[in-house]
Amino acid sequence: MIRIIENGCSTHISTLLYDRAINSTEWHFKFPAGAPLEDKHPKLDVIDTDIRNEFLAGVACSMLLNVFDAGGKDYFIPEIFYCGISIKDRHREDNIHTDDASMKVLTILNPDWKEEWGGGFYYDGNIYNIKPGDFCVFDARKPHAAAPIHTDKKRVAIDYWVRPINSQ
Repeated sequence: MIRIIENGCSTHISTLLYDRAINSTEWHFKFPAGAPLEDKHPKLDVIDTDIRNEFLAGVACSMLLNVFDAGGKDYFIPEIFYCGISIKDRHREDNIHTDDASMKVLTILNPDWKEEWGGGFYYDGNIYNIKPGDFCVFDARKPHAAAPIHTDKKRVAIDYWVRPINSQ
């Protein structure tokens, strides 16, 4: 199951996260694990058991609570087990994968991202075009990936691992 929560938070929050993230010096190339460097993408850990970046973690928590209030309360508990920001572009096809997390919440942070640039969300055989401010809430144990990107512009996205509402 996938749910799209439209206008889940203010684009000002997304823009703030985007601006701070792209200027961070804390990016790494650990994912996908075990893949050669050519198949990896930059990732910025915000929360990974512990807070990795206090400012980004505070803004990311605020964003998730906005999404929770905008409709997420029907699907997830806003307790963050992991939060990361990734950069992808058309020069690297994303790997279709599953995660150990039972539920993820994802959005594109680029404030000016256009649908014709691609980079939406592939899930369960379908592509979902999401715009800034829209959030995908989905079962991460099912195959998913970033949809193909058709521009040289970098797509910056944030994802959260959370607990589904029905697993209490």
